[in-house]
Amino acid sequence: MSRYELFCRIDDRLAEQPGAHRRPQWWDDHYRRFYEHPTAKRSILQVGRGGDKSTMGRRFAETEMLSRWRIPSGERHYLAWASENTDEANQRPWQVEQDFRALGIPCTRSGNTVELDELPIGFRSFACRIGAVSGFRCIGFVCDEEAKWRNADGSSNPAAEVVASLRAMCVTHPDARELHLSSPLSTIDYHAEQFALGDTDFQIVGHAASWIANPDAISEARTRQLERDERIWSREYAAIPSSELSSAFSQAHIDGCFGDQPSGNFHDCIAIVDPNRGGADRFTLGFASWCSPIIETPFNVWFTREFEPDENGLRRWVTKYLMQKDGKDVEWQPPDLHSVLCLFATTALSGSGDQIADTIARECALRGACLVVSDQGESRFFEAALRQRGLRSEFRAWTNQNKAEAIRRIRRLMADSQLWIAPNETMRKELHSYAEQITSSGNIRHNARGSGHDDFAALLMTATMADLDGLIPGGVVSRRSGRNIVNDS
Repeated sequence: MSRYELFCRIDDRLAEQPGAHRRPQWWDDHYRRFYEHPTAKRSILQVGRGGDKSTMGRRFAETEMLSRWRIPSGERHYLAWASENTDEANQRPWQVEQDFRALGIPCTRSGNTVELDELPIGFRSFACRIGAVSGFRCIGFVCDEEAKWRNADGSSNPAAEVVASLRAMCVTHPDARELHLSSPLSTIDYHAEQFALGDTDFQIVGHAASWIANPDAISEARTRQLERDERIWSREYAAIPSSELSSAFSQAHIDGCFGDQPSGNFHDCIAIVDPNRGGADRFTLGFASWCSPIIETPFNVWFTREFEPDENGLRRWVTKYLMQKDGKDVEWQPPDLHSVLCLFATTALSGSGDQIADTIARECALRGACLVVSDQGESRFFEAALRQRGLRSEFRAWTNQNKAEAIRRIRRLMADSQLWIAPNETMRKELHSYAEQITSSGNIRHNARGSGHDDFAALLMTATMADLDGLIPGGVVSRRSGRNIVNDS
């Protein structure tokens, strides 16, 4: 029996289990091509999220484990599975054990290891750490979500070193095969570089969007509902890697933020500052507030309150709006209007530290703000200086993770027309030049292009971080917490 025939037989048997499904056509075509290739022992796949990578990766692992191997007496060799993180690694052995039991093959699981009772073969999974790859012989391996791997400290992608160690562990098995699975990240990470080599004598590559790899479970329309950011959608679902340097925001979305001031009820505002860090940096100040829309109801609309169960079965009061239509009471639906996050009065400050603190206090008094949010630059001085002037302060660390989360939030607000920025040409130009850069180590950085400034753009970033933490009254997070952040002591 050929490996491809064995793969099909395993999948057909497991597809009979409750909740299981037969391999999608794209995967069948790929594995046929891979197993029938005369020399290739390596498969590099770029597949969108939800594209059945984990299930089809397990089918590969199980096929390899049940193939014929020459194992020295007294030894046990393993199929290795390297995952993006520990949680993913912990899931695989349990799933493999259940598959083998469904196939009627006796096996024993202990921790992250599954051993076949009647063959000197086993399965081991681990998170993508260089130190974890040692101490056992391999008959092949799977690298799952390889483009997204990170070292324990999050500093870089260790794929090249981990894969080199895995290949060395397969040295006694010339027929050992490799499967590299991932949704893409950039065009310069290790997985992308190997994929770019294309089909060769030693490897074959495959590419599929989520709805191509798993059409029965995913549609393109559904993926667009899940992710409205075009850049993220292209990368995660269409399996198109991001270029190493690109604009952080859509140019059209940026310009759309500088329109007419929204009308409605403005909630209390907070001050946002970006301190000067020396050199040519500027000290910038702005104010952030949520504006809720005013919904006008027709004259013949009235409301009623009813006690109804919610989605969790708990009873709660529900307000319904009713109106007369054709002699009957019908429910009136208010227009779908959204609150808008507003950033205004953005300006550069100059002078000594005390002079700047005086200016901030004066501007806060004019606008009724008593909370100042800043990054951690000069935090010790400003916390004391602002306290002396009757102001509270909050400081937010500018980590890559925090910045990335703020960027995603800003993109969503822009796309939904929920962000307004008071006219400021410097701010607009800085947002246009704000870039997202994916480094060769797999890190994503956000900053101004080249030697450009981002002092005004930083105000928007800090304001968004503050809103994500519920510090701006009227925002979704602030409303959920039930706190009035500005007036809390």
